[in-house]
Amino acid sequence: MLSVLGSLFGSASDLVGVGVPCDDGFSDRLNHNWTTFLLTFFCLVITTTQFAGSPIKCWISKDTDHADYIHNACWVKNTYDAPLTHPLPVEEKERLKGELKYYQWLPLILLVQALMFKMPNMIWKLCQSNGGINIEKITSLSQDTQYSEPKERAKTIKNIAAYIHSWLIFERERRYTIFSRMRHRMSRLSILFFPLGSRNGTYLVGLYFFSKILYLANAIGQYFLLNALLGFDFTNFGMLVFTNLLADGEVKETRAFPRVTYCDVKIRQQQNILTYTYQCVLSINMLSEKIFAILWFWLLLLACVNAVSTLMWCYNLIFRRNRVRYVEKYLSLFVNVADEKELCRKFIDDYIRDDGVLVLRAVANNSSIMVLGDIVEELWRLFIKNREIRYERKEQRKKELENRDKMEMEVIADEKHGATTHLRKLKEVDL
Repeated sequence: MLSVLGSLFGSASDLVGVGVPCDDGFSDRLNHNWTTFLLTFFCLVITTTQFAGSPIKCWISKDTDHADYIHNACWVKNTYDAPLTHPLPVEEKERLKGELKYYQWLPLILLVQALMFKMPNMIWKLCQSNGGINIEKITSLSQDTQYSEPKERAKTIKNIAAYIHSWLIFERERRYTIFSRMRHRMSRLSILFFPLGSRNGTYLVGLYFFSKILYLANAIGQYFLLNALLGFDFTNFGMLVFTNLLADGEVKETRAFPRVTYCDVKIRQQQNILTYTYQCVLSINMLSEKIFAILWFWLLLLACVNAVSTLMWCYNLIFRRNRVRYVEKYLSLFVNVADEKELCRKFIDDYIRDDGVLVLRAVANNSSIMVLGDIVEELWRLFIKNREIRYERKEQRKKELENRDKMEMEVIADEKHGATTHLRKLKEVDL
């Protein structure tokens, strides 16, 4: 079991996100790292209790020779709940209304939940490569610069900036056609069209925002999923536990996780089928009740954190001024932004763009503002150098066109002069 979980989720440090480079925010790691770790831990606890302990014990008379069979049959077959103050229902249909169908499948339910919390991060990792850059590699290098020698640090920062610069230059439209303009507008119009923005600097931002929506939808959807899988109203379960805790100072037994249940075992004796009813203790439910009470409040915390994070990211995404202010904060360390306002605007809007700002934020989250400031300074130098090269090429191309036009005019003039001379000679011959 441990090897399977390890192959699915990686090492413990990867699960909790401690000491490893991250290409996302705290709220995302709270979902796919800490929540996955928590659910995996609960899965191991319940699995150990089921296989190493006694999850169920039934009241059996001493004369019975098949006690193990009855225990196993009641564990495999769903038991049902009935209040001790009321007589047992006679009809089988009435008994099935209180049937408990979840306790055998709790490890699998928790494992499915862990996979669902990991899924948005897996989508983010898999689709990120289509954006043309490895953010995790950049964050790893930027994290290492904090502990390296000055010369090695300067070299690493130049390599990081050169890599980001190559990506920024390459991932853009080469020819502007009606289709490229339509693709650009659609990628800007809605987050659903983020795959169309790989050349417009909006692909990674759209993909990241899409993953945040998945985290939020997953945290809220878990309540409805557990309603269906556990067979009771899990949405109000946490409030019931909290009310009991305030009223009595302890977590009391609830009808959702009854500890005393009943089991009907049918025994065939030749042509007759005899039904025996046993009273059983589901000791595992005492543990399960605490686990799912913790999960209820944890899911509520996740839903609130994800909602705030998604709204904040939406605010940063909609208002361009937030992106400009973030980059200008580092540009102002070595550039007079007021004097170079137009050039700074082109640097942010035409060169860095939305995806570039996302990469810079990831660098800042994994290193320090000093490292990010040095990278922005190096990107500014490469941006100016690239503009000068483009200007020189433009001027060279302009001179080439002027020389070609001049040569064409000379050829035309020579042809006209030759035609005039030839016509004059023909007239002299006629005379």
